[in-house]
Amino acid sequence: MLAAVAAAGLAYRGLLRLRDEEAAQPGAAKSTWRPSPAKALVLAAAAGLLMGSIFPLADRAQAAETGLGPYSFSFLFTFGAAGSALLLNLFLMNLPVEGEPLEIPDYFRGGVRNHLYGFAGGGIWAMGLVAALVPVAVALPAQARTGAALVYGLTQAAAPLAALWGIVIWKELRGADGRVAVLTVLMIILLSAGIAVLAIAPLYTAPR
Repeated sequence: MLAAVAAAGLAYRGLLRLRDEEAAQPGAAKSTWRPSPAKALVLAAAAGLLMGSIFPLADRAQAAETGLGPYSFSFLFTFGAAGSALLLNLFLMNLPVEGEPLEIPDYFRGGVRNHLYGFAGGGIWAMGLVAALVPVAVALPAQARTGAALVYGLTQAAAPLAALWGIVIWKELRGADGRVAVLTVLMIILLSAGIAVLAIAPLYTAPR
């Protein structure tokens, strides 16, 4: 997983360098200021720590006899995600990480299709959350339950899938050279391998 992070950092730095060279051409850019890759890496690390903190909190919320069931947990979780996204969007629109501040009306100029994509993505994610939690909580026969390894692998597969979506659909690597492309593919492979190894690790835990 650390190797995947390193590959992603190198790929991003290489992509920034290529874009800087393109922007340095006469008349290509109005400003000579260029963003630092360090800021992106710090933000990514902070986001990773915040996302990683979800799992112990989710386990405690469902623990013991008074814990939340799969449907109530999913409802509160999605409600919290939507509410926090609203607050964070307003904050980042006024104090953006990069670029000029935005006004609230700018949000509604994004186009209906883009907003529908966002709602569809949230709906698919919510359904996946319920599908992952219900088999674990309901008293199903052992052969009908979803294995912990499969649940972890499917839920964490969102990261490499998001990377592929950005590359294939949004063309985030437009203008990249072969080195950046190779590092990006390597990052996806390492990330997927790390998720797979972590998913199957509990299967090899020595019985107590």
